[in-house]
Amino acid sequence: MGRNPFDCNCNAEHILNFIDSHVGSRVEDRNHVFLHCSRGPLQLISAKLEDFCTSIDAKLLPIIIVTLILIAVLFFLLFVYHVNKQRILIYLYSKRWSRKFFHEDYIDKDKNYDVFISYSHADSEYVEKKLLRGLEYSPDSEFRYKVCVHSRDWNVGEGIPTQIFRSVSDSRKTIIVLSQNYVESKWSDMEFKAAHKKALIDKIQRVIIIKLGELSVENEMVEDLQNYMKMNTYLDSKDPWFWPKLRYTLPHRRKVSAIGEKVFWSALEKPQRDPEVEAVV
Repeated sequence: MGRNPFDCNCNAEHILNFIDSHVGSRVEDRNHVFLHCSRGPLQLISAKLEDFCTSIDAKLLPIIIVTLILIAVLFFLLFVYHVNKQRILIYLYSKRWSRKFFHEDYIDKDKNYDVFISYSHADSEYVEKKLLRGLEYSPDSEFRYKVCVHSRDWNVGEGIPTQIFRSVSDSRKTIIVLSQNYVESKWSDMEFKAAHKKALIDKIQRVIIIKLGELSVENEMVEDLQNYMKMNTYLDSKDPWFWPKLRYTLPHRRKVSAIGEKVFWSALEKPQRDPEVEAVV
């Protein structure tokens, strides 16, 4: 049997068993039976099974290790993304090169306004001089929105309820400037309910709440608005990330992505202060 080219793999197990058996002990050249291994000849009579036969081929072991490392890194990145999803998406949306992946829904493409602002007349200074200016006159054209406000866009003499429902229906989003003045406003209940109902019907997040100042008596808010704030996140006008968060929740400009027109990213969750808009507002 000696000097035969036996391969160094698990197929040689039966040869080892034979050499170690009573019959094999009669083989005259049993000391010259070698396996041709990559690390050199292996004398079979002095070898153990694990010396040439493992459950995983030695050539595959590096590939398996690298694959397991890549899988572990992938799961780690997915975990990091899951924990920081909103911050990552808001950051990406603030960069011009990545905005092509954000789209508005086709259901809203024919609406005349990007956003309708529902607010109390007592808060008009904040809305018309800061919020409205930041939405309509951003240095970046992609962050300029067509806004509907009652003080400018409503028809004089037409019924207020009619104009409320039309403004909500004709806008992709409705911003509620929630302040103590708004809570005490006569029409706040109707405007919120109209926007909330529209969102429920379309199954699209349409209501964006901006908290302005402190609410001394939150329990005086209408029940629907109280429940909505308990179940949904809202923006604070004093948040240093206010403008990036607001832009992220507003309609994204519709474009064609590499994935296809049927794939859209929506802003259904809480989305972070963009220096360029702070210069405007």
